[in-house]
Order: sequence, then structure tokens, then C-alpha cells
Amino acid sequence: MKIVIAGGSGFIGRALTQSLLQAGHSVGVLSRNAQNARLPEGARAIAWDGRTLGKWAEEVADAQAIVNLTGKSVAARWNEKVKRELEESRLLPTQVLIQAMTQASAGSSKVLAQASAVGYYGDGGEEIMDENRPSGAGFLGELCARWEAAALEAEPLGVRVCRMRIGVVLDRGAGALPPLLMTTRLFVGGPYGSGKQWLPWIHREDLARAFQFVIEHEQANGAFNTTAPHPVRVNEFAHALGRALNRPSFFRAPEWALRVLFGEGAAILLQGQRALPTRLQSLGFRFHYEQVDDALRAILKG
Repeated sequence: MKIVIAGGSGFIGRALTQSLLQAGHSVGVLSRNAQNARLPEGARAIAWDGRTLGKWAEEVADAQAIVNLTGKSVAARWNEKVKRELEESRLLPTQVLIQAMTQASAGSSKVLAQASAVGYYGDGGEEIMDENRPSGAGFLGELCARWEAAALEAEPLGVRVCRMRIGVVLDRGAGALPPLLMTTRLFVGGPYGSGKQWLPWIHREDLARAFQFVIEHEQANGAFNTTAPHPVRVNEFAHALGRALNRPSFFRAPEWALRVLFGEGAAILLQGQRALPTRLQSLGFRFHYEQVDDALRAILKG
């Protein structure tokens, strides 16, 4: 299968690219810096700007599957400028990808695996969330809803759209885990905020496998909580990390400090979602890492 990935040179994209190549697929990665893109051996770099149509659109039109992983990290102090960048980095590439897909030949088989986030739900409190729950209030929930709506513009083209609501991705090299590893190793690790909020997490390997699963299974369609089956509270996650590193985990970052550092963006840490991968599991997907202790042990051993 010919697959094109937008955002494929990032933390998630590299793992997915490697997984798809090992499965025998042909993978092209859309990159704003194609000449210097660091990709797994066998992947092709395709130049694009993420905003306007160009020669890259021919690759998209000819592909059987498109993956959209574009988007600036939400881990920042939010202000109006940052919010605008968060919006544009998600909506503009999605819109131009849909434009490119309209150039595909009639009747061609296509799937769009579209990144989203569990932030779609807003703050869920203690409620167990499956994919039927509507979007929540607040900037992140509204942004995710708009992001998914932009992707759904591909459906009238006959494209199967899978919206992947991703949790906190765990791996050693990047993402949320490295700074937490550092503070815990320095004996100053611990929970943040109340610690009671739910943390929907997923090992990066399982995330790549989930994307590959929905691409390869024609019955996969719609929204998918792309999170491990057993979310944990922030308190529990901090203790699991302390166990894995044989370090204490009782230092707490208070809510006021997070709000000073991140402003409105602290919501991504202080809110939680008890999201379950109901639809992935109903289709037969099996996680390699269901429990956070197992995931952390594997990451630290690797």
C-alpha cells in the first residue's frame, strides 16, 4: 500500500513510518524541510509547505492511505498568538490535504487517519468516556472538534476517515515522559495539580500500531480513543514512575505554579479524561502495553 504521512518526521510519525515500512508498505513523508528530514531508511521525503497545493499533491492523489499528524505542540504558555498558531498548524494542513485528495481518480480506495486528542472531551472528571461522548468546552475541546470537522470534509469524496483521539504518549526519546524522568531521577518527582485527575496514556509503539490497524482494516471508520485500556490518576502515574526508577515520588507541583508557568495552557495538565479505547478493542485491536507499570518498565529497559 502506498501511504503518505503529513507530520511524519515528528515523535509519533517516526515510529509509525518505521512500523509501516516493516509491514511492507511504501511510505512518503510530507516535510517542510525535505532535504534535511531525518527519516527511517526506506521512507521518501516529499517537500510541501502545509498551506498551498504543489507537486506534492500528486503523491497524495496517488496514495491509498493518508495520515495527518501535523500540529504544533500544545505544551506551551498559551496567549492569543500561540492559540492562533495551534489552530493554523492543525487546520490549514488538514484543509490543503483534503484539496489534494480531491485530485484522486474517481473510485480510488482511500483512508485518512487523522490525529486528534482526548482533549476533545474537555475535563471529564470521573466519567468514563467512550467515543460517543460529545466534545467539551474550552479552547482545546473546541480546537479538536474543528480539527476533526476539517478532516470529515474528505467523506463526501468516498474517503474512510478515522479520527484518532490520542492520549499522553509515552516513550523515552521525546513527548511528555523525558522531563518527568529527569525530575524523578533527581529525587524531586511527583504528581501535579490535585493528582486526582485521570491520565489517559499510551505507549508510542501501541500508538503506531493503532494507526496501522485502522489503515489496514477496511471496517475501521469514525472516532477512536487511542489510549491504553487502563488510564490512571496522576498520583498513580507518579508513583509508578517512582517505582520504575526506584525513586521517591512525593513532591507535588501545585496548581498555582502550573498556572503561572503555562497560563490557560495549564488546562492540559489540570484536566483529565478517563477515556477508554472502546472502538479499537471492539474491532479486535490488542495492546502490547495495557498497564502503565509494564509500559514504563519496557521504556526504561529499552
